[in-house]
Amino acid sequence: MERIKAREKRKEIEVILPCCGATAYLRTSRAGIKHFVHHKKIKCNFPSESWEHLLCKTEIAIACKAIGYEVKTEGTGADWRADVLATKQINNQLVQLAFEVQLSHQNLEKTEERQQKYIRDGIRCCWLFKRLPTWPPIKDIPMFELRFDESEKPIVINQKKSFKLFEFITNILSDRFKFCEFYRYKQQQHIKITFFPVNCWSCHRKHYIYYLDAQSVQSRCGHNFDLRDF
Repeated sequence: MERIKAREKRKEIEVILPCCGATAYLRTSRAGIKHFVHHKKIKCNFPSESWEHLLCKTEIAIACKAIGYEVKTEGTGADWRADVLATKQINNQLVQLAFEVQLSHQNLEKTEERQQKYIRDGIRCCWLFKRLPTWPPIKDIPMFELRFDESEKPIVINQKKSFKLFEFITNILSDRFKFCEFYRYKQQQHIKITFFPVNCWSCHRKHYIYYLDAQSVQSRCGHNFDLRDF
């Protein structure tokens, strides 16, 4: 709602869009999302947004507000515009967080260029990509895969785990995620080892082959993963 200004005119509320100064009216999309659109026959050079993009921005903004952050959608700086910009005073220091929802393709070079602008201005930025520009992730560019489930609700995929977007943002703001160069296994945990006999094709003697049935091996931080992926 930060992008929208309302003024009273002839006992009616007139909505003015800051992108071009034109008036707008309230509309509900097929997905049930209420949003403001321009009146017909009005030209505006501001890029249009899909309902998926608007939905993601809304959920991010609500999650940030729930943690106590002040939120602006389309927050701007000297040469950047963040989909969502969250600010909060923590220990007498202003913390600024930017969130970017990237549904269209953006290569790694362009992402690094935009990220450097945030770093320069002391802003931490989290990227949500429909298509990740690189793998594995880079420490200086927090990036995660964004998808939509069967009910068209946004979810975030992180190491094969899926989170609802609201839940994921809440976890991010609560410092429940951290970047790790590699996994460290728990020193003590229950695992299953399977042995089976085979006959050697050369000496025809029986011997045993074994494998680690590790579909639920855990790291120290409690992450479950399958060793067959490594």
